[in-house]
Amino acid sequence: MAEKYQWYRNRCREIREQLRAGASTQSARDELEKTDEDLIRSICRVNALSAEWAEKVAKLEKKVAELEKAEDARVSAVARAASLEDTIRVLRSEQESERAMTTIREARLEKRTVEIDQEASNLGDRVATLEAKKTQLLAQVESVSTTVPRRLYDLWASLARKCVGYVIIAKVAQASLSRNCENFDPKCDPPACGQSSQIRHVDRNSQLANASPFFANANIA
Repeated sequence: MAEKYQWYRNRCREIREQLRAGASTQSARDELEKTDEDLIRSICRVNALSAEWAEKVAKLEKKVAELEKAEDARVSAVARAASLEDTIRVLRSEQESERAMTTIREARLEKRTVEIDQEASNLGDRVATLEAKKTQLLAQVESVSTTVPRRLYDLWASLARKCVGYVIIAKVAQASLSRNCENFDPKCDPPACGQSSQIRHVDRNSQLANASPFFANANIA
């Protein structure tokens, strides 16, 4: 636009110079000068408008940048909101699953508690049964402890009776031996022979007598 103005200005000057050459062209020169002044004012006004327009364009570009930034922030916020909604949805699903699992675990725990109580009751019954068996076995042991000495005492009495019989037989044999010694061997000392045999029988009787206090002190049923 400035180049166009410069061209028109130069053209007007050329025409003005041409018109100066004649005196009859004074009015035309005045009109041209007036037109030139109008053009100058128009150019100044256009320059002012151009500066104002440039300032407004700069402000508009700034607002556009701000709007673009706000739009980017809005898009980012929308994306974050969508992500948060997805996260909330997943957390709610996990919470529901956790609640379901908690309910299942509580049911299993209650069932296991009932089973443990039943096992404890069964163990209590078994303990009571074992205690009864223990008492019964202790009674049997006491019965055996009183019965076995009786059997031993009966055995000892039987052996004692047999030993008494053996002593009688030995005495008879001793008497017979003494008579044989008197009849066939004058050198034999019957009292001595009888005494040695009697000593042997006395030793066996004393052994039985020493054993008898054990049976005598036993708790015979």
